[in-house]
This record gives sequence, structure tokens and C-alpha cells, in this order.
Amino acid sequence: GDKVASEVPVATGWFDQLLFKCSLDPVLTRTKAIYFMIFFQMACLKPFLSVYFKSIDLSYSVIGLLSAISPIAGFFGAPILGSLADKFHAHKLVLLVTYALGVILDFSLMFQTSPTTIAITIVTGSFCSSALTPILGMFEQTKRK
Repeated sequence: GDKVASEVPVATGWFDQLLFKCSLDPVLTRTKAIYFMIFFQMACLKPFLSVYFKSIDLSYSVIGLLSAISPIAGFFGAPILGSLADKFHAHKLVLLVTYALGVILDFSLMFQTSPTTIAITIVTGSFCSSALTPILGMFEQTKRK
């Protein structure tokens, strides 16, 4: 049906005005752009971690352990960070902080050679990054209502 005047999105900035002229939903377009950045960052880094670990002379068993701890940390990160965002009503803050921290930690892997510091960095980065897509999905759903 027809949209009521209060349901029509208000174009405030230049980007929103451009999207509005192109008949694109600004909230959905921003969400797609953020998803693209998140998965682009992961696609550039994750496939080459094992190769990088071998280049700094880590053993295959250590490389396997470092590869295995990432999903385990992510398993716990999403519900914990999501609960914190819900409890304090700070979804946008949690989203921005966890993304920035994840990028910084992933970048810092280049400068580490000790398996212990690499493991701590991977656990912390995976813990933070695991909450990005659930919080972003929830954030988009609440903005569209």
C-alpha cells in the first residue's frame, strides 16, 4: 500500500539524498556497505593466516591450534557481546568498538611472532568480530520498523 507521511524516510545528508533520489533505502544500503566491509576484511586475511604462520616458522601443530581457537572464541563472543549491547542499549557503540578492535587486532598480527601473543590476539579478535553480524542484523531490523 501507500506510505503514510511519517513512514517516508527523511533524507538528511548528501548520501541519504542521493539514495533517496535513486529510490534506495538508506538504512538497507548502509547495512549492505557495512556487511561488505566486514566480509571483505575477513576474506583478505583469513585464507592467508596459515601461510603467514608457516612463514614465521611455526610448527604445523601450533598452526592447527591457532586455526582452531578462532571459531571457539567466536562461539562465546556473539552471545556475550550481544547480551551486553542489549543490557546497556548500546548496539551502535558495541558495533563500532568491536569492528575497530577487530581490525586493529587483525592488523597487529603482522608484527607478532610469538605463538602465545598470536593466540591471545586471535582469541580477542574472533571474540569481538563474532558479534558484528548479529548486532548489525538486529540494528537494521530496529531501524526499519
